[in-house]
Amino acid sequence: MACHQAHNIPWATLASQFRYSHAPRRYEERTNIYPRFLDGQGKTIHYFITAFARNLAAHADTEEPKTPAAEPLNRDSTLLTPEVLARLAPSLGHASKELTGWWDAFPDAGTSVSPEHTKTSFFLRAISPEGGGTHYGAWAGPEAFYSLELFKLLILRGETSVLRAICTHPLASWADVWIQPYNAFGDQQCCGWEFVPKLALKAYLGLNLLLCFPPLWDDASGRSPETDYRSTKCYQRLLRECTMTRLQNNIAALPHRQFFGIPDGHFDQYARPGAGGKHSYLLANAYGYSDRYPYGLVPIEDFLELTGPLPHMPTVDDVLHVRWCLCSLGLPTEIAIEVMDHAGYAPSGRLRRPNDPLHPDNAEELRRYLDYCWNILVRCEVMGRWLGAPIPWERIIAQIMTELLGHGNNGPVRHGKIFFKREYEYEVGALEDVYGERELYTFL
Repeated sequence: MACHQAHNIPWATLASQFRYSHAPRRYEERTNIYPRFLDGQGKTIHYFITAFARNLAAHADTEEPKTPAAEPLNRDSTLLTPEVLARLAPSLGHASKELTGWWDAFPDAGTSVSPEHTKTSFFLRAISPEGGGTHYGAWAGPEAFYSLELFKLLILRGETSVLRAICTHPLASWADVWIQPYNAFGDQQCCGWEFVPKLALKAYLGLNLLLCFPPLWDDASGRSPETDYRSTKCYQRLLRECTMTRLQNNIAALPHRQFFGIPDGHFDQYARPGAGGKHSYLLANAYGYSDRYPYGLVPIEDFLELTGPLPHMPTVDDVLHVRWCLCSLGLPTEIAIEVMDHAGYAPSGRLRRPNDPLHPDNAEELRRYLDYCWNILVRCEVMGRWLGAPIPWERIIAQIMTELLGHGNNGPVRHGKIFFKREYEYEVGALEDVYGERELYTFL
């Protein structure tokens, strides 16, 4: 299987800087693909990052004109039309889940959205008619949080016309909640819309890089239990963080859970020892700290059960087989379908070979998933332009690569060798400069 966008993104060049190593002792016995520390490694990695960001911008140049500009909607205009709500309906319950459990007075639940929450005004929170920013109170409270969750859902569903109407409105202030440091109840917790593109980018980068190592995923090329991409820190970290149960992932993780076949609640943000399988003792020091989680220490079967048994998530093939079994007992097809609907037996996983996304049998579904992740990135790049707040893709790519392939985000150098290093200047008005972070950021 070829990497996604292989003709535009130099995946092979990036992969040439890494090698697979099975639990090397000098790296805390974590199985992963490690830097080869070749001459010019830093330049090669920066070349890849620059080429990736340039290709993303080129695709955004093509996609942006496909959504024509329109006159700003009146505050009382209906933004979420019945047609839009019908397309969002399968996921609307997730948008209100955090609120209906804790806020008895909140009117929306399940697939219903109250009329006042479909209006343009519900998505506008600038402090003045001229726009130009918000204050804390503008994004505090359950209604502001709910509008943020619906906004994320619009991104995932590709409702570009609605997104353009929101982002280009004079009273739009969505750049202010790229990070969003408070949840619906005023507690400190980052839950902004940054997690939608960042999860998509993490999955996209990690899976494409692993595709460059056929001996790790193709039996015909020599895959074995000792050479399995699913045992790497890279794969296990992206798998857990893209499907994890936490407020930030409430909406952002939906497509990734469905693709990987991981149900909501399986990977908890605050993992505790004792609840899972024989290796759950490894979670003793991992509570709330992703860098301490035992990525790359155990095979995939044990990793999936660190926090408890993985429930079965039926695929389309499973559902069709069960329907065939019921019909073979003499039930009419209509009755068989009704029985299965009543039992809630419906496809919840997409892979023909569960828990093995790079298996050749899953090639078609993998291609659709990578297309989907790429489209999210392009969509968010276009949205950043509409908001007048560019997304600093190069810094984000560097950070994610360090998480998957290095030692933490920006911690101390280990073993006297630097993975790669570069200072990225903050662009004035860029989304990650909203809260006045330092001007330079170094990745190791």
